[in-house]
Amino acid sequence: MSLKENLLSKLSYTSRDYESIMRDLINILKSDDTFKVKNWDNLSEADPLFIILSLMAAHTDILNYMIDYRILENYMSTAKERASLVRIANSVGYKIRSFRPAYATFKVTKNSSTPATLELEPLGKQFTDGSGVGWVYAGPTRELTAEDLTNGTYLGFVQGAIATLNIWPSKISNRTHIISNMQVAIGSNIDNTITSRLKITGGIEEEWTEVESVLGKTGQVYELNVDPLGTTYIRFPLDFDPIKYTNSKMTLTYLVTNGFETQVQPPFIRNLSLSNFTFERDTDGSIFVYGSNPATTDEIREGYKMYMYSGDSLISLADIKNYILNIQKLVPGIKKCLVIDSTLDTGFGEGSAEFAPGCFGVFVLKDNNIQLTEGELNLLAGDIDAKKPAGTVATIANPTPKPIKIELKPRLSEQADANFIKSIIVEYVNNKEIGESLSAGEIFELIFSVRPKLYNRGLVVELLEEPPATTYLAFQSDSLFTLKVNNNTKNWNGALYYSTDLETWSEWDGTTISSGVNNKLYLRGTGNKVITGSSDNYRWVLTGSNIKCIGNIENLLDWETVESGNHPSMASYCYAHLFRDCTALVSVPALPATTLSDSCYYYMFSGCTSLKISDTQTGAYQYEWRIPTSRTGTIASSWNTNMLSGTGGTFTGNPSINTTYYVENPPEGDYVVAEEDEITLAYYECFDITEDDISESE
Repeated sequence: MSLKENLLSKLSYTSRDYESIMRDLINILKSDDTFKVKNWDNLSEADPLFIILSLMAAHTDILNYMIDYRILENYMSTAKERASLVRIANSVGYKIRSFRPAYATFKVTKNSSTPATLELEPLGKQFTDGSGVGWVYAGPTRELTAEDLTNGTYLGFVQGAIATLNIWPSKISNRTHIISNMQVAIGSNIDNTITSRLKITGGIEEEWTEVESVLGKTGQVYELNVDPLGTTYIRFPLDFDPIKYTNSKMTLTYLVTNGFETQVQPPFIRNLSLSNFTFERDTDGSIFVYGSNPATTDEIREGYKMYMYSGDSLISLADIKNYILNIQKLVPGIKKCLVIDSTLDTGFGEGSAEFAPGCFGVFVLKDNNIQLTEGELNLLAGDIDAKKPAGTVATIANPTPKPIKIELKPRLSEQADANFIKSIIVEYVNNKEIGESLSAGEIFELIFSVRPKLYNRGLVVELLEEPPATTYLAFQSDSLFTLKVNNNTKNWNGALYYSTDLETWSEWDGTTISSGVNNKLYLRGTGNKVITGSSDNYRWVLTGSNIKCIGNIENLLDWETVESGNHPSMASYCYAHLFRDCTALVSVPALPATTLSDSCYYYMFSGCTSLKISDTQTGAYQYEWRIPTSRTGTIASSWNTNMLSGTGGTFTGNPSINTTYYVENPPEGDYVVAEEDEITLAYYECFDITEDDISESE
């Protein structure tokens, strides 16, 4: 046996670090007859032999570390270097997210009487908004007709600047060409947007199409991607022949974007301008989606796992739920998700007992059980549709509210206890997952555990199938308040009745009436088509503080028509000036009329300085308010003129039909939402309990 073989046989292969290797070497030299050094027991760091052994152990330790490191860098779960993660992902065709642009839609209309059309092609023209942010049209080539521009058409734009690159095919090596720009937009967060174009001119005239990957593809396609070093490149398919294009030039038009760094949301996006045209942001059909920077290492690992698990497809119900809650970035903030298919016999949606085979439903809620907007639902639906199995049908929707009515009868001295119960019930129901059952017994037990004295004082908990119809318009406050017509004279053409207890009703003549001992006042009418009229002399005057207006405004016209499920008809100036200068008013009622009349809401809330409305869901503005609430309606002349002028929110302009706005105080809602007793439904939502749920008595 050679000296080398003898030495290796004495060293343990499990000794891989410096200390272990050093210990083995010393033991060999001190005890093994083959290598024993006579009379050597000097283990000081100054000993020449010790120094040699130390160098050998350190060198071996470093080699072992590098070997381990190289091995670990070959696996997605253990690799630390971003370059390794990119290399592993690219090897299986998984395309890592790079810079992606913000996306916004603008409503395009003519602002000139001159008949004109508008031709648009993707990445054909650079627009700059009033904030200096660049936007580029990102849809297919199209021509907008005069009719399109008169009615208004929504178009999608991506944030960024147009750049061009000339490529000579003869200089392309290995089917790849490097792009020097570092923030090239690669793909979009929105399907069917175009962020690059490739044209060939000179001898051969062709236009090529960008694809996700050229692996296994042939023909006139190309791929934009990022290599492990972060360099953007364009790659061509296997059958690409540079000789064919010897006398031709390739021109790549692409987008350079700021990704996530420049986030300008509505209403801060200023309208784009072009001669004779207006590019307008609104809250009806407009959509905004954040841009994104390159994926982090954690996002790469998570995306790779999903890709390897399902091939970038959502196969199982668990795939869909995990994707929505943890991976997708189009609609941030989703906290609850329920995915159900035909295997579960569960009531779901409107008029459907179960899903048909091959169909499934996805129901989602944001934090605090906030529902998704219509635009967000459409984005999520498009994203899921692109990844779900072919032949399946997906329904993406908000859960439908189910109400629970809670009645307490506390003494005035127990009001603090009642408010505490209100808060814990809201928290309890909010923490329920979609599809989790809730029973009346749970609410009883919860109340008994914290305030048994109120439990024994006429407690009623009723889980309802649907919110009860309110046949009145309610006013409520923290203290007594009064209501009158400005000139103490009625202008309605039928009758109006008021009540303070919902039992006794008296006809109102327009003179001063006061709220009851519970600080509430209820109104309803019969046979009315107009309440105020064109003169502000007939506006209503509310005297008090922090007064909420709750319910359906149509109950002032004819409450029996509302109760039957129909809309009473309105005359011109129906509610004009109604609450003008009512500075104590803090909430807006529901305005569900679908056929509006001329000037029907003219100056209706003008000067209500405590009324706060926004056209974006942000901060304290979390409660949706629409005109009409049914989401469909027809307008009339001057129906909204100065309707919200002089109010105290961030939006004081004229509201638009079929548009969602947001208010600080909920415009309606007397119930906590939960699920039917002892039955697990597919959905639930929760609203705050209001003072209507807790009645006082001496």
